[in-house]
Amino acid sequence: CFFRSLHLGVDEVGISTAINVCGKASLWNMALLLHDSMLGFQVAPDSVASSSVCSAYEKAGRWNLALGLLREFACQRTVVDEVTLGAAISSCEKVGEWQIALRLLHRSTWEARADKVSQRAGIS
Repeated sequence: CFFRSLHLGVDEVGISTAINVCGKASLWNMALLLHDSMLGFQVAPDSVASSSVCSAYEKAGRWNLALGLLREFACQRTVVDEVTLGAAISSCEKVGEWQIALRLLHRSTWEARADKVSQRAGIS
C-alpha cells in the first residue's frame, strides 16, 4: 500500500489530506480511489474526505460523479455537510447545469443546510 510504503499512519486525517492534494492537482480519479479505499483501512470516510472528493469532481468538471456520490450518501443515509453539498452544487453550476444545482439546493432529504456559498453557487 502507498501509505504503508511511506511509513505513514493510515487515519482519517492522512487520507483526507491525500484526497485534498489529489483534488488540487486535478487527479479526481486518484481522489476517488483513496476515498473508496478508506474502508479497507478500517477508516470511515468523513466529511472532509467526502467534500474533498466532491471538490476534485468540481475542478475536473465531473458534475455527474459528484451527484453519484450524493446519491450514494442518500442510499446509505449518510448526512451530507454544507461543504460537500456546496461542492456538488458548484460542480453543476460550472458546467451550466443550473436546474440540477437548484434542485440540490432545495432538496432536504440529505439533511444538509445550504450555507451562503451553496446558495450563491445555486443562483449564479
